[in-house]
Amino acid sequence: MRSYGHASPKERFPGMTTLELRANWNDIRKKLRQKFPDLTDADLRYVEGREAELIVHLQRVLCMTEEEVRREMEQPQ
Repeated sequence: MRSYGHASPKERFPGMTTLELRANWNDIRKKLRQKFPDLTDADLRYVEGREAELIVHLQRVLCMTEEEVRREMEQPQ
């Protein structure tokens, strides 16, 4: 089946899916906190359906690209 200009979430954001992010958020949050101790609870607040906003916020706070933030989130501890 062809997708005419509408990429799936997996194609737009390779790696972790929204479902995987939600299911593993506590572990991801702990890992990010250990690696970046200046992150606050507010920085790491996960709201279902607003994953893209979380990524953009972390990009700003950590001075990273979207790809770098996603890589940090996807790396095993």
